[in-house]
Amino acid sequence: MSYEGYERMLCAEGHLWQVDSMAMYSQYEESTMLCPECQGKPVWFNSVDQTNGCGKLDGTSGEVQPDHSDCMCGIVMLEENTPSVICICEGCGNKHVSKGCTYKIPPSKVGR
Repeated sequence: MSYEGYERMLCAEGHLWQVDSMAMYSQYEESTMLCPECQGKPVWFNSVDQTNGCGKLDGTSGEVQPDHSDCMCGIVMLEENTPSVICICEGCGNKHVSKGCTYKIPPSKVGR
């Protein structure tokens, strides 16, 4: 039997990052468990099962759709705490994220 999925993690500062489940458990490295933004340890995680698909992800961006709460994959919808900071390059007009958003830690420290 196979499994496909990923782990979503939040550090105490509310930074979100994801790690492929199989890579995390088969080739465990402590660095994959640290927040890439601040190097903090995870205080909350959520296992997302993609084995059979869920149909609630945007096919182009991979972003979670707002109506995802009825899905069987186990994803937990997070509430944004602070928005991302977007910069616009003066020379070319391109937009980029200079500081990522943060999320509120859900009441349960451990997700699914």
